[in-house]
Amino acid sequence: MKMRSAGQQSRWWIGIVAAGLLVGAPALSVSIAGLDAQSQYDATSGIFTFDDTLNGTNPSPEPGVVTTADNPALAALVGGLIDLEIELDTSGGFNPAAGFVTDASFTGTGAPPEIVIWDATGTIVLLALDVSFVDVTNALPSEFSPPAGQVVVGNPTIGSLGNDSLITVVGGTFAGAIGGIGTQGVLHLNLANPVPSFDFADLNNWWSQDFTVGFNANPTSAVVWEIEFVPEPGTAILLGSALAALAGLRRRARHA
Repeated sequence: MKMRSAGQQSRWWIGIVAAGLLVGAPALSVSIAGLDAQSQYDATSGIFTFDDTLNGTNPSPEPGVVTTADNPALAALVGGLIDLEIELDTSGGFNPAAGFVTDASFTGTGAPPEIVIWDATGTIVLLALDVSFVDVTNALPSEFSPPAGQVVVGNPTIGSLGNDSLITVVGGTFAGAIGGIGTQGVLHLNLANPVPSFDFADLNNWWSQDFTVGFNANPTSAVVWEIEFVPEPGTAILLGSALAALAGLRRRARHA
């Protein structure tokens, strides 16, 4: 039987250990957060947007701003501009004039992407995302959260990928830093102190009227949002499997 040298044994074990680490290591999550000074909802179209020209209250768009990104590779996102447009989903029979706010959900509006993050100049698309749907998962009446309550749109537990809130990376210069095209994420919007304010009576048919969240550059309220991505681990698993197979083939060749 042919014996392996110490160097050959070392390389073989390095390959096996590396494969094990790649296969077993969990995908790293990346979160991006920001603030929008003024957002609007149009009851006629069912569209909620960061673009505050929707109801004609401001002559120029006022997109949200990215304030944090927990991955150093995404530092250029901070200070970037974000726009978002999602539509109240009535396809399942939800009636805004009769349904409760906690029953509502939003969907994407089709092409182009519903969430776009630009650089600070508004000229380079850093990240583009499609919205599958976003549930309204929490509503706090003003009795519990004075003076005007809040509505949480999306999964309130960041890190819980699933059907409560689903977005997908479709483009942008930083798509690779997130995990690549097709990477899924969670969208979480907190509509703090919306106008008009709502209470228990307003929980029914609240989405049947227009409302504004925040007021221009100095809002009394605002939309706080967070997106989290968990890169799909398939690539790492394939690479790890290839390394393990290669190490096995080398071992057989040396025994032959």
